[in-house]
Amino acid sequence: MHTHAVVERTRNAVVPSRRLLSLKETVILAGVAEKEKEVRNDISRGVMPTTVVRFDNSRLCFALLDVVTFAAVYGNSLFGTREIRKVALERLHFALGAHSSWAATLGDEYRCYFHDCGDVNRTAVDIDKFVSIEFGKACKEVKPRVNLYVEGLERVEESPNILGGAAVFKGSRLSVLHIGKMADRGVNTAEILEDYPALTEGDVEFAKLYYRAHPTVGRPRSDGAPHAVSGNE
Repeated sequence: MHTHAVVERTRNAVVPSRRLLSLKETVILAGVAEKEKEVRNDISRGVMPTTVVRFDNSRLCFALLDVVTFAAVYGNSLFGTREIRKVALERLHFALGAHSSWAATLGDEYRCYFHDCGDVNRTAVDIDKFVSIEFGKACKEVKPRVNLYVEGLERVEESPNILGGAAVFKGSRLSVLHIGKMADRGVNTAEILEDYPALTEGDVEFAKLYYRAHPTVGRPRSDGAPHAVSGNE
């Protein structure tokens, strides 16, 4: 079986930022946030047989397809050793490369979302003689979060003239992180919508994901909105 060594590329050219995900976004959407350190270690030790893209010389970037791969491997409690994860990741990488038609639909074009996973819904990837990963089940698991997040990003804007460049809902001065923080800390969605009637339930759920994927550093601004500095990578 042909495998691929990990290659770290530096891309200084302009890359459409919303077609690539940070590591934090990827593990959040994959539902394996607690495995972020493990993923980082696997990358540094050559366990992950894929091209690791670094944006602006430092930030790890991933495609949507990696969300499904992370969910399938790091969400599996039986893959507790690096050796097992290496085999699983290699087999998935090889299988996905052989199905470039739907792999491109899932991973290469950010705006395709996961509305139609095609044959991937029935795809099982063999890991050993009697062991396989139901990749389609992983796709089905992450699909709602990915769709919610990608569609939510379409309603976000960042302008230096609004809250110092912080992410806000389009046409407003309402910080996405502020709403996400409220939701993440347990404020009822109905209460949030009562205070901010221009938002939808989907906006609130998206903001919660966004808040978890964009941890902030520093103290809150004097106007109560979170500071715009992100703690990603």
